[in-house]
Amino acid sequence: MRRHVILFARSPRFGRVKTRLAHDIGKVETLRFYRNTLASVSKRIADHGTYQFSIALTPDIDVDDNAGPLLHGFELKAQGDGDLGLRMSSTFANLSSGPALIIGSDIPDIQPHHIELAFAKLGQSDAVFGPCDDGGYWLVGLKRLRPTPPNFMKKVRWSSSHTLKDTIATLPKHWKMSYINNLDDIDDGAAFHKWRKRQTMRNF
Repeated sequence: MRRHVILFARSPRFGRVKTRLAHDIGKVETLRFYRNTLASVSKRIADHGTYQFSIALTPDIDVDDNAGPLLHGFELKAQGDGDLGLRMSSTFANLSSGPALIIGSDIPDIQPHHIELAFAKLGQSDAVFGPCDDGGYWLVGLKRLRPTPPNFMKKVRWSSSHTLKDTIATLPKHWKMSYINNLDDIDDGAAFHKWRKRQTMRNF
């Protein structure tokens, strides 16, 4: 069975991405951060080559024009209609057989070893999550030996401290859950400056 990694992304266009972050640091700096993160994480994860990598874009219309040269060469999919939960659950349901991971596009610290660890966890679990400190998650994965649960990701309070807990509640109670590294999603100015400071320290 083929292993799948799907990066969920918004089309990297001015004024369309990371509205909370843009409010804090401006639309130009936000777009620069988002484009750089999307490009670097996509290349880093795709180059690892032990799984099928693709990018699921919204809005769907941007799949046709390849969202510009930034994403040239990557397999692009349309996320489809509905809220985030419906789009992610539909993506899982429509893949060919094999374990699958969905990752976020605003997590600059994602590395291939995180992906391999998540797949390893699915060897003993039905689902795996990569938590964020704000109550959400940057990675969700399913073993997919059973059909996607019908209520999966319904009535989740997205972008809140309840997101991870609500998502787990939509999975069957007998399923075994696993967790991997906490990573930061860069949603606002405080998270952005914390990440920039960490990058500066690494460069010394």
